[in-house]
Amino acid sequence: MIVDIPSASAKDISLPLIRNWPITIFSLGAFILFIFLGLWQLDRAKQKVELIQKVESRLSLQPQEISNLSSYQEYASVTLVGVFQKEIYFLDNRTRNGRVGYEVLQVFSTESTDWLINRGWIPSTGDRDSLPEVTASLDVKSLQGYLYPIDTETSSSVSLDPVFNNRIQQINSNFIETIGLVNNGWSIRLFADSGAALITDWNFFNSGPEKHQAYAFQWFTMAIAVWLLWAYSATNIIFRLRRRLSRSLKKEF
Repeated sequence: MIVDIPSASAKDISLPLIRNWPITIFSLGAFILFIFLGLWQLDRAKQKVELIQKVESRLSLQPQEISNLSSYQEYASVTLVGVFQKEIYFLDNRTRNGRVGYEVLQVFSTESTDWLINRGWIPSTGDRDSLPEVTASLDVKSLQGYLYPIDTETSSSVSLDPVFNNRIQQINSNFIETIGLVNNGWSIRLFADSGAALITDWNFFNSGPEKHQAYAFQWFTMAIAVWLLWAYSATNIIFRLRRRLSRSLKKEF
């Protein structure tokens, strides 16, 4: 049995469409906005993939002696030869797998300059009145890690802890000046196999491309939902199609 469903004419649809022009304008604006946001998230996902590939490429290269570099690049693998200074700093409120702790910072002196080294993470003692015990690793003479930028845009003053002056809340240009470093806004994060390294499972990105792709899917789904709601509320096309379908079925029987 073949059922012929007559198409709804433009005249049948135009009157309710004109009568509901505010809904049409609102729906059109929302539809365009959701499509734009979906495309934007897809572009963000593409950028994140390219960034991940760039980072992985730089980290996979053979580390170079930092004094031989003509310019500094984020995530560039480097080696340093020198000695640690005794002072240890604790970067507060760092988490690993849901556990609160600190990232351990220490200055490493080479022949040409001093560098701020992030040795990795160590769990908190659970008591704000005490800091974890960390060896200064003064016997370590060689390090391997990658360059990581310091937030030079943040101009807030260094907040000294009332109990421990070497417990800090963030690494910024003011902290670098406080400890007497001048190295163009770069620090070095150690690799896991480097001397003096602690727990170094660094989190390179807050989210992967999958998150942006999921957001894009949500925006496109909302765009489709807006279109369907508009077709149902601002036109009588669905009502007329159902009525004509019903008439066609009655004629067949």
